[in-house]
Amino acid sequence: MIDLYCERLGPGLLAEPINALSNIAFFIAAWASWQAIKPLRVIHYEGYLLIGLIIMIGMGSTLFHTFATAWAMQADVIPILLFQLCFVWFYSLKVMRLHYSKSVAIVIVLFVASHFSRQYPNLLNGSLMYAPTLFVIAVLAAFHFHQKKNNPQILIWATAVFMTSLFFRTIDNAICPYLVIGSHFLWHLCNGWLIYLTMKALVTNWPTQ
Repeated sequence: MIDLYCERLGPGLLAEPINALSNIAFFIAAWASWQAIKPLRVIHYEGYLLIGLIIMIGMGSTLFHTFATAWAMQADVIPILLFQLCFVWFYSLKVMRLHYSKSVAIVIVLFVASHFSRQYPNLLNGSLMYAPTLFVIAVLAAFHFHQKKNNPQILIWATAVFMTSLFFRTIDNAICPYLVIGSHFLWHLCNGWLIYLTMKALVTNWPTQ
């Protein structure tokens, strides 16, 4: 059994009911993203891929917060990383209009930085692994706003939501004596909102040709 969160006090599939149920936020984000993509004719496999990864995030996180095993942890973290890499790939190509080589370089740097930061799981309650992603989202937010894209402030909001979700993830174990359920479920709820905001930023600025 892997016990990383305040809510889990022992083994069992129902030891983290709130953490498990709060993953509904990802399924809502997937549905809302599909509603945003559906009217568009220019997004094809990219939309299916991203929405599929969002659903996998929800499923993987639910598995981890019920089974709490090593394989369930991989089912949790791998879809998250894949979504991050795919989003940055599509955004840099379709919205920033970067050359393939530059987009590849950005994705590789994000992957390497994320892998490196995972080597320090005890720092910030494991939240350090998301620092490279926060940095990238902040940079994209500055670009999005400066270039006056559709919904110019949406990635600024996404950055703020991500910082808030990281805060809740970081303090989870520290607040156990005061709140037995912890705050990790708020990480899930905020990240569902975060994913929808990033998807909205992408699809509303997808080139029509």
